[in-house]
Amino acid sequence: MSKPALQDVWNVSNPKLDEDIGSFLKRTKQDHLPQAKILADSIAALESKGMVEAYLRGSFCKGEADIYSDIDLFTVVEPDKVEDVYNEICAFLNKGSDILVSCHDKLVKDYGGVGFMFLCTTQDNQVFQFDFYMALKGIEPKSYVLDTVRVYHADDDYCWLDCAKNRKSDIPQNTELFFKKVTEGTDPAEKTLFLVDDMMVTMNIMAKHLTRGQRGRALKDNNHLMGLCTEMLRPFAQTHFVDDSLYAADKVLSDCAASNNPQLVACGDMLGKMLFQPPGFDKIDNMMTFLDVTLETLYPDIHKQVSPRLESYKDGVLDKYTNTNTKQRLKTVTCAPTGKIS
Repeated sequence: MSKPALQDVWNVSNPKLDEDIGSFLKRTKQDHLPQAKILADSIAALESKGMVEAYLRGSFCKGEADIYSDIDLFTVVEPDKVEDVYNEICAFLNKGSDILVSCHDKLVKDYGGVGFMFLCTTQDNQVFQFDFYMALKGIEPKSYVLDTVRVYHADDDYCWLDCAKNRKSDIPQNTELFFKKVTEGTDPAEKTLFLVDDMMVTMNIMAKHLTRGQRGRALKDNNHLMGLCTEMLRPFAQTHFVDDSLYAADKVLSDCAASNNPQLVACGDMLGKMLFQPPGFDKIDNMMTFLDVTLETLYPDIHKQVSPRLESYKDGVLDKYTNTNTKQRLKTVTCAPTGKIS
């Protein structure tokens, strides 16, 4: 007995396969949120630009979005149009807002495409996060996205979730090069900038989860951030083996402590004190201090480049979470008293 097509299975659990984005947001009573217009306008901006399908994910898909919610848009694009679609979404986000920071999303399960997280500020100083993913039409996925609803399709005869139709095996060379460029970087300086951007975006995510009281998700953010901090110091340690970032942390810290460079010793000491500090706004403050000090002392050229952006990030993004009410709520979130890095 043959297995049913994945699309058929998905249709059983998701009877509403297709729904116009405007109708969906209205039916789920999310159309009043400021992110709703951005979401609908982004889909309209990408029509006829290489986008084949658009799927809604995350809290908006579940009908549970609030003012802190990310916009999660999963698209399927023509294989040779990936960079074009990326440029289109950047242009769209920069029209009504400013992209403060963006990074390749390493937290999402690998589906065979590429994803980005954008932190943007609007003209009235509101901050929103736009998570944008691109899978390739006709390319066999590595994994499937099932917790979703399709809100746009250009071809009635094509569905990315139908694993039996129109499969190819080759990714165009220009797309392969784009994937490599945005996920790996081309030189050490670019790789470091990737780490900085990833840290800023993930701190925002951690702050959001703490504000909501989502302790489990904040722990996941915390582990990712500790790995990024470790990677900031790894080039200056003797730890050159390829290993998971957190697995390498103890050896990196040991090498930093034994260094003749007092600046590296100090940065390693800061990281060591943060490892067992529970998630909370004190820890986010400490991570910002670590990032600023590490860049200034170990990566001075990069620090000059990103310093204005770091200040804008602290003023425009993290400050929205640090009002009195939020800090009061966090007393029930943190697991133990926390202290500043001395």
